[in-house]
Amino acid sequence: MKNHLYYKIALVCGLILLSSCNQEDYLTENSVKKDAPIIINTTRSVGNILGRNYLQTRAGGDDPFTNTREVESFETVILPELQPHIWLGNILTKESIIDCVYKPLPFQKIPLTVSSTLPNGAPATIDNLTYSKYLKYIQNQVDKATFTQNNEFNYTIEQFSSYNELKTAFGSNVSTGSLFWKSNKTSEGYDYSVTKATGLYVKFYQTSFKAILDYPSQGQIAAMPEDLKDQAVYVNSITYGRLGILTIETNEAVDSAQNKLNSTFKKIFSSGTSFMTSTEKAFLDGCVFKVYLIGGNGSTSVETFSGYDGFIQHIKKGIFTKDEPGTPIFCTFNHVKDNSPVSVKFKYNIKKEPLYIEMKWKKLDFPKSGRNHGDVIVYFYRNAAKVPTIPSPNIKIKLICKYSYTILGLPFSYNVPEVSEFTNEFQNSGYNTSMILLKNTYTIFIVPGRMTGPPWEREWEEGSREENEYFMPSNSDYIVLGNNVINAENTK
Repeated sequence: MKNHLYYKIALVCGLILLSSCNQEDYLTENSVKKDAPIIINTTRSVGNILGRNYLQTRAGGDDPFTNTREVESFETVILPELQPHIWLGNILTKESIIDCVYKPLPFQKIPLTVSSTLPNGAPATIDNLTYSKYLKYIQNQVDKATFTQNNEFNYTIEQFSSYNELKTAFGSNVSTGSLFWKSNKTSEGYDYSVTKATGLYVKFYQTSFKAILDYPSQGQIAAMPEDLKDQAVYVNSITYGRLGILTIETNEAVDSAQNKLNSTFKKIFSSGTSFMTSTEKAFLDGCVFKVYLIGGNGSTSVETFSGYDGFIQHIKKGIFTKDEPGTPIFCTFNHVKDNSPVSVKFKYNIKKEPLYIEMKWKKLDFPKSGRNHGDVIVYFYRNAAKVPTIPSPNIKIKLICKYSYTILGLPFSYNVPEVSEFTNEFQNSGYNTSMILLKNTYTIFIVPGRMTGPPWEREWEEGSREENEYFMPSNSDYIVLGNNVINAENTK
């Protein structure tokens, strides 16, 4: 009986110890996860990288073709459907704000002082701040405010190849597939990529006012167990206004596209005009756009459009009023334990994709010329499966031409050919999926020798044999597929 009792006690102690270990492992796992960066795997086409040297990148591990880039975001875009979770002083787990799911930690808060940047506004100290109390304070501030100051407009332009890269623009691990494509495939590992040569995105926003929480007077916003303090964060500020994240796909080189986008945004939002030059209009007409908009009244829309008219219709400056004071567009968080700002970390693994090219001969019909006549054409591919692509004109395509000239003397005589070699460089300035490198050229041209003159004074007129051999070597910018030699033997 006594042994049976000892067994029960040992079993209970073991379960308690196991439970304690599991809880510790859970907390440790969460702690590690919340500090780990969000991994974004993406690509860049050689010769079409924005700024080329502006990225703070480094080679990733043993792969010289993959660079890494680390980014921190201190602001998180507030999705309208999640607004009830975002109010000053709300305490959440750090892991949940990174993944944009917002899990609250409901602890009694000390009295907190809130304020706004609205004219005629005043701070207020609120006991146990809640969502309803916060909304009441904001409405009171809006009712007393004037809206003559809200002209602040900001935008940034970044390159992207994968729509997962837009997570940085949102400042969280939000599913971009759900937002831009109404799909959850990105959360299942699916990656939406640009279908044109260049992808850029613009994050633009117009601010109306900001609501701010003072640092807690007693050091910490709420009393809570020590093992939760490392995981706990709280909403420290909320910015109101309107916001858009615009994606642009174009067949223009990335640096040129960025310059034209920058010019159009400055005209619309700084100068207040929608007048565009013919060059800017032509650029916009060649673009395909997607935009995620959070309007000043809290409405949300995702739209796809193209061309100048669609751009002007969707990208415009607004006016804030008491009826439309702006909606929460992004917020910042502080750590509960020390009130330091929270950042969401991203790590890009950027693989430089080589260009795949294939050289082909297009025979031309010149039956009387005595030549193997044709065009030398190069085709551009995104991968070895020969998916067409449009490479940047910054990539120089090298073609080596080996030319030989042989004099044809008397029959059965031997003549040594004269050989010379030339290297030509070509660039895809026309932004096409293929390009004619040489037009109306030939691989062999023979002028036979013959006897000339009157019968009493015959002479042998020497003939000639000309040959061109075209060779395209691979280099660090591209890989040549198929037969990379064109000569008289394979153009018969």
